[in-house]
Amino acid sequence: MSSTVKVGFSTSRRLVSRLIRWATRSKISHTWLVVSDSFLGIDMVLQATMGGFQLVTYAAFEKEHKIIAVLDLKYPVDSGVKQSAQWLGFRYDYTGLFGSAFVVFGRWFRRKWRNPLNDAQALFCSEAVVRVLQASGYPGSEALDPSAVTPQDLFDFLNSGS
Repeated sequence: MSSTVKVGFSTSRRLVSRLIRWATRSKISHTWLVVSDSFLGIDMVLQATMGGFQLVTYAAFEKEHKIIAVLDLKYPVDSGVKQSAQWLGFRYDYTGLFGSAFVVFGRWFRRKWRNPLNDAQALFCSEAVVRVLQASGYPGSEALDPSAVTPQDLFDFLNSGS
């Protein structure tokens, strides 16, 4: 049994998506993992969303989201994906998302602030993907702060040669 994992980036028409795009000055508001597993025979999306950390079919996911990009990874992240199964059912980190707005606001003034509201038992989208990268030992990911990385930051990191 083998799997392929990619990182996806998207947006939607929902208010929270529009607010994230506005605050981060990006066309991306959401990031997630695509897991293609030979056992299931279909692509699945592993994501932190308003309903919590969950696994849904890619077909269902793309009905609700505008896909911006799906990137192949240069290094395997299977071990991090396996570890993320423990997070299934974690709630969405609304307070952490609000705290990341504080981080983004600081960037507007060229300040580097940490997220004061991060919750270890909840996740938002880019935090979940960074935690998977870090759990897999993905080169360069150790420098990323999961509670402060935006979807655009993650897109830039993965396209920077890392």
